Amino acid sequence: IGGPCEGVLMVLHPYEDAGQIEVLPGLYFSAETQHVTTVLERTDEKRMRFFVGYSGWASGQLEREMETGSWQVAPASIERVFAPAGPLWRQIKREMALMSITGRVNPKLLPSDPSRN
Repeated sequence: IGGPCEGVLMVLHPYEDAGQIEVLPGLYFSAETQHVTTVLERTDEKRMRFFVGYSGWASGQLEREMETGSWQVAPASIERVFAPAGPLWRQIKREMALMSITGRVNPKLLPSDPSRN
């Protein structure tokens, strides 16, 4: 269940023939009933993520929030979309922390075991 705005059932999936929008290469978004039904009828693969509700922004609001650093952004991948949420968020947080450190510090200067620094 998503954000505070009500919406239709939406799904992310790997089926090009049922996709309305290609989000990433090989990953599609669908919200129209006929496309969602097609995805639900598939039994060959269960890589699907369903969503109801969404968050919305006023024109330019998200861009301004991005410029002020209100959001942390990580690269998207199909593997991340279908990964279990708990381990995924921990992994992304570690990657983001490392990117933050390496963005300010020369990686060649980092010790092999920072905990011993």
